[in-house]
Amino acid sequence: MADAPPLNRRFRPIPATVEDDFAQGVWKQTILPNKIDPVMWGEHFRRFVQNAEAGYGKKFTDAADLAEWSTFQKMQQNARLFAAHKQHRMIEELRQLKATGITKDEFERRAVSIMRRHNKTWLKAELQATTAAAQSAEAWRNIKQREYLYPNLKYSTAHDERVRDSHRTLDGIIKPVNDDFWKTYFPPNGWGCRCKVLQVDDEVTEDRDAGFVPPKGFRHNPGETGQVFSSDHPYFKVDSLDAEALDNQTKKWYSKLTRDAVRDWSKENMIGKELAVPQLPGKVKMSMAKVKDIIAHVHPNAPEKNNLVYLLEQALGKSTLFKIKPNLDPDKNRTIQWFYYLLQIEELEFVFNIEEVAGRAGQLEYFLYAISGRENLDF
Repeated sequence: MADAPPLNRRFRPIPATVEDDFAQGVWKQTILPNKIDPVMWGEHFRRFVQNAEAGYGKKFTDAADLAEWSTFQKMQQNARLFAAHKQHRMIEELRQLKATGITKDEFERRAVSIMRRHNKTWLKAELQATTAAAQSAEAWRNIKQREYLYPNLKYSTAHDERVRDSHRTLDGIIKPVNDDFWKTYFPPNGWGCRCKVLQVDDEVTEDRDAGFVPPKGFRHNPGETGQVFSSDHPYFKVDSLDAEALDNQTKKWYSKLTRDAVRDWSKENMIGKELAVPQLPGKVKMSMAKVKDIIAHVHPNAPEKNNLVYLLEQALGKSTLFKIKPNLDPDKNRTIQWFYYLLQIEELEFVFNIEEVAGRAGQLEYFLYAISGRENLDF
């Protein structure tokens, strides 16, 4: 397998043609607050994911375990929604500009400055914050793994003249790893924040007023929430119907991206594998046809279901057998019975549908037919 491209966070401008087409779409009203542009969304989403991977230090397809996989899914979900809500804000500004009654030529000229602000000035800051949040999430994972040795955390600024006075008030505070303080003040605590925490076994400091509240979007611990930007970020303040439309659209687009990526990855990493499953008489045999069945099957959390293929062996190993269903029409095909395994990862549920088949030589074989939700089952 070829080496993966190096992780990087080099800023890449949005192509001018994409910006021009986007502005034209808003002018023609083919792009609306509840009907956004998949091309612009893709440009933003891919950049957020790239910077998050660079910050965390690994590709989101390379989770070491299901806990890390869960964090990666939350970060990607947050990125897809943030990209959509960012675009929503851009659309509203362009619509307001058009509503002033200016000519199309004047609209196009003034739209350039709106695009520059959103896609250069603000996007650079958002990508930097994305990298910092992902670094924070990776640091939190390491902190939790060493908590038994170093139970406390010490807040530390960069200790130079650029440190904000508000952040300086936090410097030196020591609190237990599980203290609620870190749910709000685990860095980054604002745009361009360079603060960090040190894991120590020093004594906890006396309580003192933090002196400030982080800006909206930063009042959380990325390692616990799995979010880059918290739900109080101004972008997320939209009409509930628009928010639902954005969620549905981006889930559909993101599902397609994951289907394509998983299919390509599986060609070199999954075909011909035999996976062990608890209490199953034999091993599950994987083929390209079965991978395609899995990613095509309906699931309420389709992107996460597709991304589970990257950690399929671990996922099957952690699942629990909860039903065996004999084939009610054995003459219809060679399937003898079905085994259903349940995997729960926080609020997500996945049901592995495994079929037992009589092979041509009479031996029993096992195949993963689908990963479904419980609501998709007929019992």
